Amino acid sequence: QLDAEIAKIRERGEPVWFADVRPEPVADAENGIASYVHACRALSDDVAKARNRQMPATWTFISNEKDYGSFGQLTPKQLAEVRTMLSESPRPLAFLREALTKPFIQVDYDYDTHVPLNVTHNEVMTLRRLGDRLRAESALAIADSDLDHAAQCVIDQLLLIRAFRDDSAWYSQMTRSADLRHTMTSLAHRLGAGPLNTEHFQEIDALLAEIEPTFDFRPMLLTERARYLSAAAKIDRATLEQFQNSGSTTQWLYANFAALRIKDQLEIMRVFDEIIAIIDDPSPSATKRAEQLQEEFEAISEWSPLARELRTFPIYRKVAFSLRQQCVSARIAIRLAQIYHATGGLPSTLQDVADESLPAIEIGLVSQQPLIYTPIHDEELGDMFEIRDEGARDPLSIRFEAIRNDGSNRR
Repeated sequence: QLDAEIAKIRERGEPVWFADVRPEPVADAENGIASYVHACRALSDDVAKARNRQMPATWTFISNEKDYGSFGQLTPKQLAEVRTMLSESPRPLAFLREALTKPFIQVDYDYDTHVPLNVTHNEVMTLRRLGDRLRAESALAIADSDLDHAAQCVIDQLLLIRAFRDDSAWYSQMTRSADLRHTMTSLAHRLGAGPLNTEHFQEIDALLAEIEPTFDFRPMLLTERARYLSAAAKIDRATLEQFQNSGSTTQWLYANFAALRIKDQLEIMRVFDEIIAIIDDPSPSATKRAEQLQEEFEAISEWSPLARELRTFPIYRKVAFSLRQQCVSARIAIRLAQIYHATGGLPSTLQDVADESLPAIEIGLVSQQPLIYTPIHDEELGDMFEIRDEGARDPLSIRFEAIRNDGSNRR
């Protein structure tokens, strides 16, 4: 039965074992991994020095909206810490920007390992921290009224997200996902401060359009299935050999252990087949099945790496749609911001910002949920707007600096 199920996977052209997901190597001319590794090492050195010197937390980690406060704005104390950090620690971002001149960053995993559940990579784990530094630099540039550099920092964040687009490892995709959400904070802060120049507008718009379809978690789930199947087949090899070679008194233990291993592999294939079938299906029936699977997996009482992950796998489908919708919302937001900075007012509907590159009829079709656009005028906060997917939890919010009658920004 196990062989038959494996044959079905092979017939579909899908990977069975972790070694099967090894990608085609990227040419050195297109792979920024060498400079990226230098950036990671430089960052690790700086973090160690900061801890030894008892520097503020900003030195080692500047993270999400909670660290930035409302609308991505750092406090004066944080800005002073960031200024010190970036002036005394320029190497990580210098190496990173060198890496981002290449279209890909391909990490060399050990695809032949006998313990694939433990596969990770320091360079991928550092991706989030490097993104944090770009966000910190963007916030500082806005505080210094260097809006062009702030826009370039947003572009660099998007380039970093793009560079790992073909890395199907779970950790890489989850880190890319977090980075996109936090990049939206930087973008919102930048859009609120002033208009983008034409070159930056076009580059940000093109990167968002390119990145949006890469938030497809099917390759990640195929890789995860191969990782778990390989673990079930390989990780207990030493135990099986020990049972097999220890004599007749443990023969039945060996036989039962081998049977359990096969049962685990069959269960892994069944579970992943169900999730993979609906991961990129936005239909109501797929949504209902994802909810059923999540309830089913949450009822699993046993502890195991697979049982733990099963509780979150169905959620990835919703996350993927949300991330793609954020890219669409951001493309609309940069158009709305340009209109506001040019006219001092916001259009009443999204139809007024549609053009040939983003037709209104396509808005919101990523998750089959309509986009809700809300322009707001608040006497204290000023002009702002929100764009949200009807099913989304967090809207993309843009608050504008107050605008004088002459159209310039009042800081």
